[in-house]
Amino acid sequence: MKKLIPQSLKILVIDDEQTTKMYSKFFSAKGFEIIVASDPIEGLNLIRSEKFDVILLDIPTSLINGFSIIELLAGEDTLKNQNIFICSVVQIPEVQLKNWLRRDGIREFIKKPVNLDELFSMITKIG
Repeated sequence: MKKLIPQSLKILVIDDEQTTKMYSKFFSAKGFEIIVASDPIEGLNLIRSEKFDVILLDIPTSLINGFSIIELLAGEDTLKNQNIFICSVVQIPEVQLKNWLRRDGIREFIKKPVNLDELFSMITKIG
């Protein structure tokens, strides 16, 4: 698996404000360019208008949820061009989780609380 150079990565984080601050602090220190969206609609619009190397997506969000974002991207035929890591406390049935992880564009489901060093390792190994 090809290792990506952290300084070249642009990451979108779609999560609550507290979590986006944690990710921003950690990944900025590693040399990543971080864009945050606490509002899922803002995040969806950013995905539609910009190219991101990685998207960190939470499932439970206010107006629309992470599953809705994934379905909208799939319907627009842009899901396969993404590298989405779902980071959530939501318990997903194993069958549903396996189906999600088979979809092009979904890289990993990570149960919160997230180990940032492990997430960093996963992100830098995509390619």
